[in-house]
Amino acid sequence: MNYECKVENTSPIKRQLTISISAESVKDYMDRQFDSLQKTAKIKGFRQGKVPVPVLKQYFLSDVKSEVFSKVVRDSYVKALEEHSIVAVGMPEIEAKSNAELKDGEPVTFVARVEVYPEIKIGDLTKLKVVRQSSEVTDEDVENALSRIRESHAELVTDERDASGPGAKTGDTLLISFEGTLPDGRKLDSLKAEKRTLELGAGQFMEEFEAGVTGMKVGETKEFPVTFAADFTDKVLAGKIVTFSVTLHEFKMKVVPVLDDEFAKKFKCETALELRKKVVESLEEERAKNSKEAIKENLLKALIDANTFEVPSALVRTQSEHLMRENFNVLKRQGFTEKMIRDYLEKNSKELETRAGEQVKAALILQKIAEQQDIKVTDADLDVEFAKMAEPMKSSPEEIRKMYESHEDSLRQLKFRLREERTVDYALSQVKIQDEGKKKK
Repeated sequence: MNYECKVENTSPIKRQLTISISAESVKDYMDRQFDSLQKTAKIKGFRQGKVPVPVLKQYFLSDVKSEVFSKVVRDSYVKALEEHSIVAVGMPEIEAKSNAELKDGEPVTFVARVEVYPEIKIGDLTKLKVVRQSSEVTDEDVENALSRIRESHAELVTDERDASGPGAKTGDTLLISFEGTLPDGRKLDSLKAEKRTLELGAGQFMEEFEAGVTGMKVGETKEFPVTFAADFTDKVLAGKIVTFSVTLHEFKMKVVPVLDDEFAKKFKCETALELRKKVVESLEEERAKNSKEAIKENLLKALIDANTFEVPSALVRTQSEHLMRENFNVLKRQGFTEKMIRDYLEKNSKELETRAGEQVKAALILQKIAEQQDIKVTDADLDVEFAKMAEPMKSSPEEIRKMYESHEDSLRQLKFRLREERTVDYALSQVKIQDEGKKKK
């Protein structure tokens, strides 16, 4: 192909290529396209492969020109990238400048605008300061954890409250039955329940419903209206005023179990002391993991703050879409409707885009550090990782390796993760780490 290309740097990460393909090259493309078409075209009155080119032009000239224009643009663009050593990010924006109609004897000129990876210069890592979160487990932490465990195993028993005493108040646990009636007299199963537990103030029911129940006494039946929001998820109830009839059967109270050896046996521990040790180990493991994740986040923030450069929008857009899908799937599993999820994502789109930009920037910085320090993932590194994976999966490292090698994308992602982890470890070995203040026991 005979062509000319002029490259302009319109920004640190943007290139504009003005490409002109000679009339002779365009004609060659046209001739080859008609030669190819001649072998397959079927036109009444002619044998396949014997249709004259002038006849083909009568039927297919417009289609061939469209195809040829796409081909000359694509081929010249790819060739220009190679010759000018341009590594493009994402698809180019193409603008035809002349002869998009492919008139005979005229060159084709177009402009391709494309983003490239930024030039990143990593400064002296030893000058960066990163705060390390304390992983210390205090006596207070242990006691709080044990209290939560005991609370989670509390039993609800009848609270023999004096009927002449105060009515239901915030913090009380009640056993109620209720039935709701729509303005048109309909009674829906979704508005009815028998002997349902309700903890006032815990947000289990609508505020207006809990307000109606507040003050009730054992054996009392009470009617009151509740207005459902106009955007309520159930369209039948949205914007409706429902009249509820509620009966309070009894008050309930929590009985929290004593932390003794008998309670410890619920957790496969012989004694309460053994349960305490188990809780301490669990907390230490959790704190160590959280501390590791926190120091990585602090490191990435420090690296981002220390390195200013423009990020290709194509990469940010791709990462934003990934975060959108990730959030969608998480919320879907939690039972949210698609409309609720779409509303949430739309409301938080700017925040997700900002987060995506930071993630892309961090990834580019780590990639640059890895290149500078020649950090690579070897077969030996993979062997260690496959051995780690094999134990909890009750498999062999060889089987894990075969599984990854049969899925190229999974293996690529694993290598990327391991390289990033090694790069983070290297960066942490260079920066100044400052421990946050320790909590007192």
